[in-house]
Parts: sequence; C-alpha cells; structure tokens
Amino acid sequence: MVVELAMHIGMVFQSLRYLVCRVSLVAVTVFHRCLSIIYIST
Repeated sequence: MVVELAMHIGMVFQSLRYLVCRVSLVAVTVFHRCLSIIYIST
C-alpha cells in the first residue's frame, strides 16, 4: 500500500517536472521570438 502510494507520487512528480520543463521551454522560445521581433522592428 505505502509502496504503491510512493510509486504513484513519484510518477506524478515526474510528469509534473516534465510538464514544467515543457512549459518553460515554450515560454523561453516565445519570449526570445518576441524580443527578436521587437529588436528587428525598432
């Protein structure tokens, strides 16, 4: 029971970490693109 719960929590944390990595990667890409657009347009 406890082992199953721990494994489940571990899986949830892994997927959360993956999600955070993906979101931050997208955010950085969008931010970079916006900066370059602003830099080019000025």
